[in-house]
Amino acid sequence: MKIYHNFPLKEHNTFGLEVFCKSYAEVENEKEIEQLLSQQEFRNSSKLIIGGGSNILFTKDFDGLIINQISNKISITSEDKEYAFVSAHAGVIWHELVLFCITKNLGGIENLSLIPGKVGAAPIQNIGAYGQELCDTFFSLSGIFLHNQFHLSMGLENP
Repeated sequence: MKIYHNFPLKEHNTFGLEVFCKSYAEVENEKEIEQLLSQQEFRNSSKLIIGGGSNILFTKDFDGLIINQISNKISITSEDKEYAFVSAHAGVIWHELVLFCITKNLGGIENLSLIPGKVGAAPIQNIGAYGQELCDTFFSLSGIFLHNQFHLSMGLENP
């Protein structure tokens, strides 16, 4: 985990605005997020998770903690003749996940190529393009509620 103070956000928003945040942390997993949130320095801070910066417009400096999940791990967790379950960390660039699936001959999200952002935001935004939406292929996620630090595990099945 890396923590920076008075951190410039120009490279973390697609508008390229010259704004700063009080604190910025790069984390790779849930354990690091829990460690970060348990630090006294950040307990009462405003918190914001960012991804690729394409869905945010900073109008001023952010007086709090910005968290950026940077892990870029992708794997096939199980596969049979009909289905494959692919796991991707929140820090994976969305298009990289699409390319991974294409190279493995796994169909279903190829119409969602070149959508900006990271995998972590995709289920919340239910990204879609050309008649395809993520909800058509999405199965489950796990995560942490920042405010209460509760773990979230959600499984969704498509009919």
